[in-house]
Amino acid sequence: MGRIGVTFEEFVVVARQLHAQRQTVTVDRVREVLGRGSRTTLLKHLQQWRHELATLSPSFDLADLPTSLLPLIEAFWRRAGEEAAAQLADERNRLEQERQTLRERDHVREGQLQVLTEQLASLQHRERQLSQELTAVTEALGRSQVENLQLNQTAQQSQQESRALATKLQQAELSLTEHTKTSAAQLASERARHDSELARWLQQLDATRQQLRELAERCALLEKQRTVAAQAPKSTSKRQRVTVPESDAVNTKRSSSKPARTRRSR
Repeated sequence: MGRIGVTFEEFVVVARQLHAQRQTVTVDRVREVLGRGSRTTLLKHLQQWRHELATLSPSFDLADLPTSLLPLIEAFWRRAGEEAAAQLADERNRLEQERQTLRERDHVREGQLQVLTEQLASLQHRERQLSQELTAVTEALGRSQVENLQLNQTAQQSQQESRALATKLQQAELSLTEHTKTSAAQLASERARHDSELARWLQQLDATRQQLRELAERCALLEKQRTVAAQAPKSTSKRQRVTVPESDAVNTKRSSSKPARTRRSR
C-alpha cells in the first residue's frame, strides 16, 4: 500500500497554526507536525500558499479600518512577504543542495554500479571457468572411479591367483614331504636289503674260501700220499692202492656234502 500524500488543504491548516504561533512556516516544521509528506510535495504546497497569501486581496475595505492601523498592516504584509521570499530562497537553496547531493550520489552510484557490473562480469567469467574445471574434475573423477574399479578387479584376481598358487604350493610341499618320507623309507629299505645281501654274499665268500682251503689241504694230502706210495714196496703199494680209493671215496663224499650245506645256507 502506497504512502498517502499531503493535500494542500492539510498544509494550509498547519501553516495557519504555525503562523498564528508566530513561527516561520517551513517544509521541515510542516512535516514535523504532520509526520509525513515528501519534501517536493510540501515545497510545492508552500510555494502555492505563499503565492496565494501574497496575492490575497482583503475581503474588507481598508477605509473601514482606522488610519492608525494602516501603517501596521502595511508593515505586516511587507514583513510577511519578505519572510516568505527569504524562506522561498532558503528552500530553493536547500533543494538545490539536495539535488546536487542526489546528483553526486547518482554519480557515485553509477561508479559503484560500473564497478559492480565489472565485478559481476568477472564473477560470471570465473563461474564459467569453475564450471569447466568442475566438469573436467567430474570427468577425471569418473575415469578414476573406473580405473579404481578395474584395479580392484585386478587385485581380486591377483588375490585369487595368489591363494590358488599358495594352495598349489602347499600341496606341492605336502607331496614333496610325502615323497621325501617315501623315498627315505625306500632308501632305508634298499639299504637294509643291500646290507642283508652284502652280509649274505660275505658269508658265501667266507664259505667258498673255507672250501678252497679244505680243497687245497686235500690236494696237498693226496700229493703227499702219492709221493709216499711211489717210494713204498709193491705189496705195500697194492694195499695202499686199495686204501687210497677208499679214502678218495670218503673225501669225495665229504666234498659233495659241503656244497649242499652251502646251498642250504643260501
